[in-house]
Amino acid sequence: MQKARETLKQNLTSIISLAAVLLAAAATIAMPEITRKGVSNGLSICGSIIIPSLFPFMVISSFLVESGGAEILGKVFKYPAKYLFGLSPAGGTVVLMSMVGGYPIGAKMSGQLYKNGSITKKEAKNLILFAMNSGPAFSIAAVGTAILGSRKAGYLLFISTGLAMLLMGIYLNLFKLASRKGKELANKTKRKDNELYSDEQILDAQSPVKQDIFTALTNAVVKATSGIISISAWVIFFSAMTEALNEVLKGKEALQFIKYIAEVTAGTNAAASTGNAALIAFIVAFGGLCVHFQVLSDVLQCGVKFSSFLISRLVHGTIAGIIAKILFTVFPITTAVFGPSQYPKFALYSTSVPASIALLFMCAVLILDTSFQNGITVKHKRLKA
Repeated sequence: MQKARETLKQNLTSIISLAAVLLAAAATIAMPEITRKGVSNGLSICGSIIIPSLFPFMVISSFLVESGGAEILGKVFKYPAKYLFGLSPAGGTVVLMSMVGGYPIGAKMSGQLYKNGSITKKEAKNLILFAMNSGPAFSIAAVGTAILGSRKAGYLLFISTGLAMLLMGIYLNLFKLASRKGKELANKTKRKDNELYSDEQILDAQSPVKQDIFTALTNAVVKATSGIISISAWVIFFSAMTEALNEVLKGKEALQFIKYIAEVTAGTNAAASTGNAALIAFIVAFGGLCVHFQVLSDVLQCGVKFSSFLISRLVHGTIAGIIAKILFTVFPITTAVFGPSQYPKFALYSTSVPASIALLFMCAVLILDTSFQNGITVKHKRLKA
């Protein structure tokens, strides 16, 4: 019976995936001009926001993992990480980088640390479920200043989403949310499931593999470059599909929520005219399906079901929306801020589509060149041996 259920589930997943691909292909064929405009917007977003704000943090986070610096930096935040979130020092570094680095940093860093042996699978699962935030570059600069026209609104959104993330981390530390038992852990010092890590204990994790600083930096740049290309590809694809969706959903207000959850930049832009700060905070915290697909491999690698991850994103968005409602009531923003905006509106980061394409092309060349050089090195060592 169980096997039959699994087979049915796999078949349904395959059917849904195939249907989605066919719909995307149909939209591209039926509306070439509209999807082309979406691709152009996606390239503009990548060149003006994604690459400038995210790439440096991806290099830094990868370098911390490769060099073992995550454990060193984590010792500075050892006690908050331990007593607030039940995490090891390395896990505390993930929380810190998630707050300042942007959406995919937390999930990707959790996956890298787990694969590297610096954190356990249980801790990686815990981090995947809450350590994911928009970061100040997106909340303040992109949404607040560029879309809403108010830096103050951006700060309030960043505080709302960041505080919601921290509250989720504390909640997961106090309750066994991942196992859905919902039982309060009254005595933290007597936990048998090792959710609270001791100073010396890294449970079932293997000894982390550390590299010298130059090798770590080289690998960090290569991994960050590969990651930014993948992220940019998802953004461009979802931007094209969102543009087509806008055309299809014209006059169908009941289905407008699809735009809110598909891609976060387009979603916040669409919600800006509603004047609903809670809705905007929800969209920013939720992150959009585009972001979710960017980190899907890391989510599955850490043993978290996509359904559980999606629920955690919805919870994060709901909490952020409630906090934003309170903050925007206490610190009101003029209603003129929440007016219609011309998407995309990114005056802060002027760029051009050709420049974006060239940058992505150079990134691809860097990866291919590095892979080629590594292949030559491995082959040379084998011949020498």
